[in-house]
Amino acid sequence: MSVDIKDTGIIKIVKKSKVLKGASIGFLVGAGTGALLGAVGADMADERGLLAILGAGIFGAAGLLVGTIAGATASPYKEIEIKGKSDVETKEILEKLRRQARIPNAQ
Repeated sequence: MSVDIKDTGIIKIVKKSKVLKGASIGFLVGAGTGALLGAVGADMADERGLLAILGAGIFGAAGLLVGTIAGATASPYKEIEIKGKSDVETKEILEKLRRQARIPNAQ
């Protein structure tokens, strides 16, 4: 779609959701931390493996929850206001957007 920039007030850029990324990172960090704490906290070698698995499960679940919430609250879009900007500022904004576009040379 082609629109004259003078008729545009705001450019809204919709991004992909970050829920899956946040949940994945949260789970991995939580599980790693829990496994490490469980293994280090065990007094006997027999308990070490069990506590590492238990710690990984508990901390992994907590990390999953925190990561999911963090990913869900991350803004899924960005707004750039054009209305009221000078021609030079508008040109700079459009040039920056053009460099970040999937099709950089689109006019």
